[in-house]
Amino acid sequence: MHSARRAFPMRSWNGWCWCPALFGHVVNNNLEVRTSTAISPITGASVEGALFTYEAIPRATISWCDLVYKRPGDFLLDGTPVEGEIAWVQEQVDKGVR
Repeated sequence: MHSARRAFPMRSWNGWCWCPALFGHVVNNNLEVRTSTAISPITGASVEGALFTYEAIPRATISWCDLVYKRPGDFLLDGTPVEGEIAWVQEQVDKGVR
C-alpha cells in the first residue's frame, strides 16, 4: 500500500512559521479554546492587558520543523560581534527542543 504525502508550503513571519493550507484544518476542527492571563512572578497578581487565548492541539499530534543555526559572530550586540561558536548555539537549541 502506498501512502501519499502532501507537501505543505511554509510561510514565516517575525520568527514564527506556519503552513496556510494546514492552518485552516487545525483551526476549523473545533479544538478546545482556553483563555488565560499572565501572572507576574514578582507580585503573584495578573498582569494588566495580558489576556490571551490558545487552542489545545489533539493528543498525539506530531510537529516538526527545520532548524537553521547561525554563527553568533555574524550578529552585533551594541555594535560588537556576539561571542560564541556555532556548537554553543546548537547545544542551546537542542536543550530547548527536548
